[in-house]
Amino acid sequence: MIVNFWQVLYNSLKGGVAVNRQLGALPKGGLNIYFRDGKENYFISNTVDGKRIRKTISKNPKLIQQLAMKKFLEAKLPILKKNLAATKIFAAQIEDDSTDYVLGKLPKWMQALVFKEFEAEVDKEKLSWEKQPYNMSSYMPERKTHTTSRGLKVRSKSEVLICEAFYRNNIAFRYEQILEINGISFIPDFTIRRDDGKMVFWEHAGRTDNKDYINKHFRKMLTYIENGLTPWNNLIVTYDDEEGNINMNIIESEIALKLK
Repeated sequence: MIVNFWQVLYNSLKGGVAVNRQLGALPKGGLNIYFRDGKENYFISNTVDGKRIRKTISKNPKLIQQLAMKKFLEAKLPILKKNLAATKIFAAQIEDDSTDYVLGKLPKWMQALVFKEFEAEVDKEKLSWEKQPYNMSSYMPERKTHTTSRGLKVRSKSEVLICEAFYRNNIAFRYEQILEINGISFIPDFTIRRDDGKMVFWEHAGRTDNKDYINKHFRKMLTYIENGLTPWNNLIVTYDDEEGNINMNIIESEIALKLK
């Protein structure tokens, strides 16, 4: 069986916290069963002052279900802890195989030759990806009233400025590409292909003075995070201020730190 290392690590970290939280909310005691006249009978057992106390709960299906789930979570928790410990040991042995790190092992004169070759191949791949047809959102096209210097129609002046920053920095991107993740459709403002091939998604929130807009925005962020799009990994989120102004220093900083 092929195991995705990062998925195991993510599941162990997130799952351990979730399981502990769920266990804390479930009833105390253990579930047991006995049969009488071919009929299932359930009881809950607790230890009070050193004595084991049993109580029939056959007429309480909700409690039975909760205690069964508790048993499942108690069996899952040590597996998550074991996986987390194993991934930490494995992670400590991983050596960086990024282009920058490996190039650093070569003489500088050779670095320049190799980098030139990489640069040519990357530019060719980026151009091909950016120009390929993709599933763009058709939501309210009449609101795309702003045009970038390369003819792309977008919804706000801030998005124009972000696109222009992408152009200046040779960033390959797609606007409002529809993505399907775990059966859910997502439409980030920008889908970006980095030079190393990693996909990064960018959301820009413009109406920060509008309470309903911001509430909807944060619900969207929670959905992103629950489905693996996270600000510490592959999601960039920026904002206009409450007067509708954009800070391009922040935009350029995000590009320099996360997209190059």
